[in-house]
Amino acid sequence: RESYEKELAEVKQLQAETAETTDSLVKSHREKESQLKKLLDEALNEKEELAQKMAELVKDAGGKAKAAKAEEKAHERKMKAAERKASAMEKVLERKGASLEKFTKEIAVWKEKMESA
Repeated sequence: RESYEKELAEVKQLQAETAETTDSLVKSHREKESQLKKLLDEALNEKEELAQKMAELVKDAGGKAKAAKAEEKAHERKMKAAERKASAMEKVLERKGASLEKFTKEIAVWKEKMESA
């Protein structure tokens, strides 16, 4: 009977220790789980912030590319207009040059007529 009570006390002691250890392990597991959840939430927030920053950078780059393209087109239009203007001036100068030659010839003919008269 004493042996039985002694063994029963030991079993109860082991059960209490086991319950205490189990409670401690469960508590530790819950704390670690809570820490991991917190870290995961922080990582997800950082990921979202980075995605937003990336979207802004892409948008800015797209806007700058559009502005550069528009500037390039404006420059091309100015160059074409300058080429047309230069071509028109060249034609005017050619006509004036031809008129000057014609006028010079007319003066020479008139001078000859005057000298021969």
